[in-house]
Amino acid sequence: MNVTDYEQKLNSKSYRFFDCLFKIVLTNVLSMIISLSIIGIYPAVVATISTMKTDTLRGGLFKAYFSNLIKYLKKSIIIGLIGLIIFAVAVYAMYFYSQARLGMISRILCDDLFNNFLNVKVSLKVEFSNIEEFLLTGGFIVNIILIIVSLIIGCNLPFIIIEFPSLNIKESIRTSFYISLKYFRTTLVCLIGDLIIIGLFASCLFDARLLAIFMLIGISLPLFLEVKLTYVIYEKMKKLNIERIMHDYGEDYE
Repeated sequence: MNVTDYEQKLNSKSYRFFDCLFKIVLTNVLSMIISLSIIGIYPAVVATISTMKTDTLRGGLFKAYFSNLIKYLKKSIIIGLIGLIIFAVAVYAMYFYSQARLGMISRILCDDLFNNFLNVKVSLKVEFSNIEEFLLTGGFIVNIILIIVSLIIGCNLPFIIIEFPSLNIKESIRTSFYISLKYFRTTLVCLIGDLIIIGLFASCLFDARLLAIFMLIGISLPLFLEVKLTYVIYEKMKKLNIERIMHDYGEDYE
């Protein structure tokens, strides 16, 4: 096969389709292996997205994946740990609010058993219960809002780590927040893709038949679609020189 035929083969639609399919399956398997360690989940996601953006037609896929994994390892581990801490705090807060609400309901039921006490005493307890319920409901709503904001910011962070490597962690989070607001609909679609990954993984715990799908394309296919969906956005951000803007913004407020 001469050089011209080889170039035509590489550029053919069928070859690119199967190369893309192979990339999706292999990066999915590699990501699952690395994600066996909780600390490796976020680096695996970043490496997968970066590999999807890399032209591997003329290079090795294994080499590209592990090169990207090592390249962004430090920052992705730190951001992943921050996300893990936020998740743990959110889960504990949800547990706390649920237990506190159950305790409040139990106390109200106990008060009803002694409703022959003085009316003033009962009214004070009812008033206290209403205030407590208001505080618990408000705390629960605030917690839900913080979880949603964290998820929205988190789904853009892997792309920012890859596209704007000079940004530090604080600047990366700030940039993610800006892009999430500016391109909210696209961010929402990406968030749905991330939730599909989580939902599919959770479903595997109850239906073993879904495990085969998850092992082949459960992680990498949604991320591949997100890469295609956000390509134009990050090209615009590069033209705006968002890195320089965020650097200058950080210097002005330090």
